[in-house]
Amino acid sequence: MRPNLPIYVADLASVPEPYAIAYLREGNGYRLSDAIATVVDEGEAELARIKAEGEARIASLEGQIADMAAKRKRQTVRSALSHALTEAGVSEGLAAGAAALIEATENVEVEDNGFGPVVLGHTKLGLKSAERLALDFLASDDGAPFRPRRSAPSDGYFADMVRQMQERR
Repeated sequence: MRPNLPIYVADLASVPEPYAIAYLREGNGYRLSDAIATVVDEGEAELARIKAEGEARIASLEGQIADMAAKRKRQTVRSALSHALTEAGVSEGLAAGAAALIEATENVEVEDNGFGPVVLGHTKLGLKSAERLALDFLASDDGAPFRPRRSAPSDGYFADMVRQMQERR
């Protein structure tokens, strides 16, 4: 949209910069050339369109970057929690589900300590490592189904009986 431009000016300082080229010298001043001003209008419209497209593309890419960062954070949290649960004796198949439950119930963040990402849980009492979060979860009622099975203590009596019965045959 062309601004309200005077037809004749004594000095180009009062003219908006892109339209200064549309003024041609005439006597002691400058006269507006409508043909050149139309070309400037078209150029300004094209610049505005390109700028709007660029800003829209930047916004789209920033959204994609934010989505990828959130996905990487979730993957890092789930990986650390799954590893901690597996180390605590939970089967790999159940560890992923338990990690998802921990992530859903705890305020878990990923921080970079300079050596790589570190998964920490923010609690009322302070920070907890992924390992502590996993152990606390397994000790809770929610973690009961995920606890590793413990073998019953045996003094070997039953195993000895079975072995003896097999030897008699």
